[in-house]
Amino acid sequence: MNFKKVSLSLLILLSLLIIRPSESIAFRRLSVGDDLSAVVVNSMDKTAMPIADYLGEKATLLLFFATWSPRSAEALADFERYFEDWSDNGLNVIAINVEHDTITDVDRELVLKAAQEAKVKYVLAVDEELKLYNRYGVSAVPSTALLDPRGKVTYILPGYPGFLRDELKEEVMDLIGILQAEKKPTPKAAVYKGKSERYYRMALLFSKKGMTARALETLDKALIEDPEHMGALELKRTLEGNIK
Repeated sequence: MNFKKVSLSLLILLSLLIIRPSESIAFRRLSVGDDLSAVVVNSMDKTAMPIADYLGEKATLLLFFATWSPRSAEALADFERYFEDWSDNGLNVIAINVEHDTITDVDRELVLKAAQEAKVKYVLAVDEELKLYNRYGVSAVPSTALLDPRGKVTYILPGYPGFLRDELKEEVMDLIGILQAEKKPTPKAAVYKGKSERYYRMALLFSKKGMTARALETLDKALIEDPEHMGALELKRTLEGNIK
């Protein structure tokens, strides 16, 4: 066996996963477009809970979580903020615990404690005997499926990586119809020359990461391409003002 080739192949695979986790990592047997409206879970008091009865008017976040997962705690808290902000806009959240094969009373207490710490006010459920976990091949905890009003999957987030949380947020906002309202439309007359817009967007990324010098350097390139690029001019004034 050529160990160098094997090691290289593993490195390539790992790098691809780090750049953008595949949806299949989260759910091996669940895809965008699948219908989950017939799914039934158990409530915390052990009664049957059809997901269809709890679908949001416009969107539902379905979170598979466990108390032993640190990122689950982050997701629980973040989703509570989404629920508080957008429940009036038609969003609901269902958090399904996938603690163990058999959920004991002690496990239920841990779930309630985690929910209390995250100040959760949305729906909590339990995946008894991990039926859903196994049916959909959940392999990353936490993982999230975003559902439309009919219970169909529109977006899947494997794990809860920091660099994809904004993407999830935008998907939710888009589905409940407030994303476009918050975006400022680009004036139709704004046509920028050369690569100025590309450099401007790169500078925005640098500025968000606190790389002010790189941002200013890139803005200079944008303004060489188009000295009248309003976004680049405004950002440059702001960054230079912060330095002073």
